[in-house]
Amino acid sequence: MKILEYQSDLHWFDAAAHLIITRPIPGKEYEELIAASLIDIDQVTRGIAARALKGEFLHVRPERYASIETRIKCDRNNYRLIHRPVGKTTHTLILHKSAVDEIIDSDRARSLILPDGGDIATLFAKHFAHDFSLPYVEEWGQPLWKACVQRELVEPLNVWSDPNVKFWRDVQAYQLSPELNEEQAKEILSELLAERKIELPEGITEAPALSEVLGEYKKDAEDGDQAELMTYLQTFAGHLAATIEEMAKPLHDLDKPIHPAIATMKRVPFLAQAHVAQAAVNGLKSQKGVIISSDMGTGKSISSLAVLNTLAAVKNEAQCVVNGGKRSLSVLMLVPAITIPKWVEDEIKATLHNPVITVFKNWKDVVQWRAKRKKHPLQNGQIEIMLLGRDTSKLGMPKAPSLIYKPQHVYTFRPSRSEYPMAKPMLSFGEQGIRYSVGTADRGHVVKLEDVWLCPECHAVQTKTDEESIKEARAASGDNEYEMLLELKLGFHDLANGRRPYEATGVGDRAIMHDQYHFHSNLGNYHCSACNANLMRDVKPEVEKVSNLTKRRLQPSWFIQRYLKGYIDLLVVDEVHEYAGLSGQGESLGAIISAAKRVLALTGTLSKGTASSLFYLLWRLVPGQMLKLGFDHKSLGKFVSLYGAQEQRGRYSEDDVQDDGTFTRRKIVMNPPTEIPGLSPKLFANLLSDKTIFLELGDLGLPLVELEEKPVFVDMDEDPPHRYQYSKFHNELESKMKKAYIGGNKHAYARFIPSVVNAANQPHKEQYVPLNDEGITWIPTHDENELNAKERRLLEDIRDDLVQGRRCVVFVRYSGKEYQQDERIHKILTREGIRSRLLKASVKPQDRVAWISKAVEDDIQVIVSNVTLVQVGIDMLDFPSLNFFQLTDQINTLRQASRRAWRIKQSQKCTARFYVRGC
Repeated sequence: MKILEYQSDLHWFDAAAHLIITRPIPGKEYEELIAASLIDIDQVTRGIAARALKGEFLHVRPERYASIETRIKCDRNNYRLIHRPVGKTTHTLILHKSAVDEIIDSDRARSLILPDGGDIATLFAKHFAHDFSLPYVEEWGQPLWKACVQRELVEPLNVWSDPNVKFWRDVQAYQLSPELNEEQAKEILSELLAERKIELPEGITEAPALSEVLGEYKKDAEDGDQAELMTYLQTFAGHLAATIEEMAKPLHDLDKPIHPAIATMKRVPFLAQAHVAQAAVNGLKSQKGVIISSDMGTGKSISSLAVLNTLAAVKNEAQCVVNGGKRSLSVLMLVPAITIPKWVEDEIKATLHNPVITVFKNWKDVVQWRAKRKKHPLQNGQIEIMLLGRDTSKLGMPKAPSLIYKPQHVYTFRPSRSEYPMAKPMLSFGEQGIRYSVGTADRGHVVKLEDVWLCPECHAVQTKTDEESIKEARAASGDNEYEMLLELKLGFHDLANGRRPYEATGVGDRAIMHDQYHFHSNLGNYHCSACNANLMRDVKPEVEKVSNLTKRRLQPSWFIQRYLKGYIDLLVVDEVHEYAGLSGQGESLGAIISAAKRVLALTGTLSKGTASSLFYLLWRLVPGQMLKLGFDHKSLGKFVSLYGAQEQRGRYSEDDVQDDGTFTRRKIVMNPPTEIPGLSPKLFANLLSDKTIFLELGDLGLPLVELEEKPVFVDMDEDPPHRYQYSKFHNELESKMKKAYIGGNKHAYARFIPSVVNAANQPHKEQYVPLNDEGITWIPTHDENELNAKERRLLEDIRDDLVQGRRCVVFVRYSGKEYQQDERIHKILTREGIRSRLLKASVKPQDRVAWISKAVEDDIQVIVSNVTLVQVGIDMLDFPSLNFFQLTDQINTLRQASRRAWRIKQSQKCTARFYVRGC
């Protein structure tokens, strides 16, 4: 065992190492760290890893307190770290990016590490095929390896491993030369094929052997160059594609049979929907999660119901073979709360035969269901479906930090090893045998700190951790530890804004007084600044002020994760893309997935165009596969760099270190890379192809509803002078807001859009826009009973549609007490003899579908709404026909609502109009 050590004027710590791999640097007295395996106490191993990330120098000693054996330079920000607890110690693995990442810088050499002494040639052949997009054939490993070694494209790294650790005993490590590029790779393969040292295996292609056509390629090659392997592959691409399709057969295709259970439902799906359901069933046999990603209106709902009906039939068939009985299939559906009534009435009951349906309205329903099923499980082969709202699943108690406040606290500083001799006992061996000696007495500086917060886990003083504060503290203290602590410590008002005393009952019913702290609202996920422990706790409504809560409640997703494992055969997640981020809904989905046996995810928008929008979704659905690919829950940056697209911008500076070129002496400062839209094909090949089913509208083979979007430009009235007054108001307001913004008012433009939009839409209404010490007033140009140009055009279009028997929905943005634009449109329509009704946001989401259905029953012609169609759930309504109007000056504000409108059943045409001012 060797010791890996970091030492500076302020810090010194070392850790026991089982493995050290380094790369020699020509002309340098030190080497570069490639990999290290450490095991020691947690703080020490993490400290060494942190110094490696910062690019510091480390020392290797054969044993503690021995002379330095090797100096190692670390490559800044180019390591991957893995920490695993082992009893009371921590095992830390440090790996250079060149040994783990699929993509590295072009000037960086690839590192190959084989820990258990396996076949390095096979590992090399896999990397060779992957890096240069070439076919991988296992038999090519040894010839390729020998050819690269002969060309000196491979060199060994310096490896030391502890012989007592079996896993590292036969470790091998090599470095590939940066000169091994695509041209070199093609040249090596071409030579090996020409010399018959490697051959394409029989059956891999129907193409002629390379040796038969090599001469023809040589004749066509310029200057007599050797024929390139890529020419051969491109020429016979069709044969190779057919071979690959034969080797990697899909789980389901259109020629395979469909389970009879799909045709026994009340509503029989279309053929394309049935194939989607069968593909999902086949996928769930071999893996836990399957995703159905299809266009809106392709029937994800009926496809998912066909899946669970088929799974129930398969389960009953298997159970009958075993003991002649039938068992129920328990399905939990996680859906938007607004769609639960439609799922129950129009989907589940209309599609399945006699399902047992339970709607979880709150956490108490989940607890009662568990108690009921524990005593009386269903055994008659029925399908039991539980529906849980997306928002309801995450509703638990609010969180607050759990910290200890001390007005005064005694703190002890320990001197560093470089300043004082060692204070630990020592054992030495000599002629007299074992000798015991005590080192210098421990010297600690005891000081008193005031106004501090302490961690309840490690009792450490809480400090600021941002780099700017640390730099300021170091400059003010001169690197004095005590002075730095005084500069960095967090006081009461840094974390809290008040407190109140409350009485609690102690042992023997004795009254105890406690302080309740009111923490700042931005402390939503507080971690200890020393041990990084998560210090968030549940709020106690009995003694703490919690809005809308008087009693404690359980988070349904937590209860399901803890107590319903084994109860849920299938979890169906509707609109799964809504759980893609680090939100409460996303965390609740991850908790529920851990309790379910299988998962079926439904979405019409699998990705937002970026890799980050898929990372957390895939981590929750298939964590095992993500771990095999080298990702964990903190690997978002690595995932984006491998499967997404990034851009990096820079700015000129006089003080930076990177030269921009020959035309200027100025330096360029590179900003951190940012993600931009773009997905790598490898993402589909590695993570989506085996678990995602895609369906497009055209695959259904049905006549589709026509969706038309029309921006309607309406010129303002010249008389009265609406157009002139609006232009004057717009320009004056923009000019003054620009001056206020330049003067330091960051919120100067907050009222700009509402003010100009309402000046265009409601010229009859006076409005005053305050701005610093002065304001701007819009003087009405119309009478209240007079229609403006946009209202006249809207009324004309609505009448044209009503003549054709088409109902209409008018969406209005500004509907608060100040503007009330929805009220005005409703009054205008009523005055013109049109039957209209107002749908306000005050109508609960779960009641909006029923509200609109009642409006249709009452023969309402126009619905004026201040909530979007997405919020209404109007895509599931049975309207005979519908037009959609958006009275707004921003075309893209809610275009998604109009795109959903065509999903309405029995509709022949859907038109979405956006009314925009023409000036």
